[in-house]
Amino acid sequence: MGYYEVYCQLCGVSFNINRIRTRAEPRHAAWSDTQGPRDEWRFHTGSKYYNCPAEGKEACVAVDRKHSLPVTLGISTVNFTSPQFDTEFLPLSVPYKIDQDYEDYGREVIDKRKLGRDEYEHIAGPSCHQLDGYNGYNISVEEMLDCTTLQCLYAKSETWMPHAGDMYFEKESKYYLSGLSDHSSSGGWKQMFAPILHGKVQGSIDNDNNPWIDSEELQRDSGVAFHPACFELFRIVSQVTLGKVHTDGLVQLRNVCCDGSHSFSDWCEDVYNCREQCWLHLPGSEYLVANPVFIPGFRDICDDAIKVDADFDVQKSAFPERENGRSHAISADPFLQLPSELVQSVVSHLNSGEIATMRLVSRAFEHLPISLWHRLLCFEIPCIYEAWREDVIPYSWASQDVNVLQTLRKEVEEWELERHRKARDLAHDPELEAQFLATEPEIPPWHTELRLKELKENSLKVKKRLEPVALPHDKTNWYQLYSDIVRHWKDLKGLQNRERIWENLYEICGGIKGLDGNEDEELEVHGDNDIHDGRSR
Repeated sequence: MGYYEVYCQLCGVSFNINRIRTRAEPRHAAWSDTQGPRDEWRFHTGSKYYNCPAEGKEACVAVDRKHSLPVTLGISTVNFTSPQFDTEFLPLSVPYKIDQDYEDYGREVIDKRKLGRDEYEHIAGPSCHQLDGYNGYNISVEEMLDCTTLQCLYAKSETWMPHAGDMYFEKESKYYLSGLSDHSSSGGWKQMFAPILHGKVQGSIDNDNNPWIDSEELQRDSGVAFHPACFELFRIVSQVTLGKVHTDGLVQLRNVCCDGSHSFSDWCEDVYNCREQCWLHLPGSEYLVANPVFIPGFRDICDDAIKVDADFDVQKSAFPERENGRSHAISADPFLQLPSELVQSVVSHLNSGEIATMRLVSRAFEHLPISLWHRLLCFEIPCIYEAWREDVIPYSWASQDVNVLQTLRKEVEEWELERHRKARDLAHDPELEAQFLATEPEIPPWHTELRLKELKENSLKVKKRLEPVALPHDKTNWYQLYSDIVRHWKDLKGLQNRERIWENLYEICGGIKGLDGNEDEELEVHGDNDIHDGRSR
């Protein structure tokens, strides 16, 4: 079948997302979809680099990585080594010369030189045209947090036993959560997980578009993969619309869609444009890979909107008194004749754009309560669940660092292999072998409970800073919050992505409800609002 990429079943985006760093960023800010160290961004001979600007301030450059030292892996939230910055940059003509020779003279001419070609790293300028990775000028490392992290649902075996660390919804489900993995292998084969949950070391993963998993046995062995952040949104939408975290329905919907008789979800146009055999990192599509839960900048906006002043009241006007300089024909304003209760009733049927217009034409709408914008926020941007949900703490796996977990797993595996090798060397003397196995620890001695706790806590500092916060109704300036979100919308890529995924999740939950035989019922949504696109941004 050849190479193909598995994508998140909840958002439609590949797990093999790459990033090209800028000159000002450390080496670990660039990564590719290799199964090896993710800092190794490599050229490929004959690749499509020629449109990149090579001169001036907008130029892309190259870095010689031949003598590089070990660097931090991928987009981890914890640095295992100090960040490395490059200061010597080469013109693109150096690595491109090998590309040009390849096109002019053929592969045999450059066979002796092509290995050296792999030592150069492409560094993005502001106008980089490379489509094999997102330009660091257009999206930050922090915004892309966990874009290559995946978790899966697998069918429980007959001997499956619950563990203390299982999520509450796993108990009654036919499926359980795996550990975390990083990037997807070609075709989703032999995906390695950490930690090992319920004995699941590795497994295969497939999407709804794979017609080859057409038997119950194949479907049981095939995992449904998703970003942990996307699953957190599914957890919320599923509880609201279906009354529970319907993992059984999610897997069942994937399975029935494999034969082409059902549609899983209609992804947005940007997803379809980028999702080729290898993901195309098209300019303008950066928001697709932004974390929709841990959103840089959004937590600050929420914190600023929470008021602790004793005299703060959401029923007070959101606006200061106007100056009396503006002439206004009071007698010509019919709304001024209405009692305030009726004015408020009128406002309750208007969207934000209509309210802004009414405030321009009538003084009856001059002072409106702050609480009004809570209604507008829930109606126009319902994916901001911080405004209406009491518990906004993400489920535990969304807050983990896949690089830490995978590193710990590999350290244990390497220790076990070395321990067994040493034991085999002593096999000629059973007494010595038994003594060695009795005294040599089964896990690395540095994997102490205290060290592991400190390592995991340090890895979660960034996510803790970006973690969603519940907004108390009576202590939030909803007008300020709404205004700040609208004002900074273009900068909040994660929130843009959340809104996109949110709509897909309602469609997915509708499909799950249809499998239960309730396709004619409308999905329950928060309050009396439906998903729509009525924002005035």
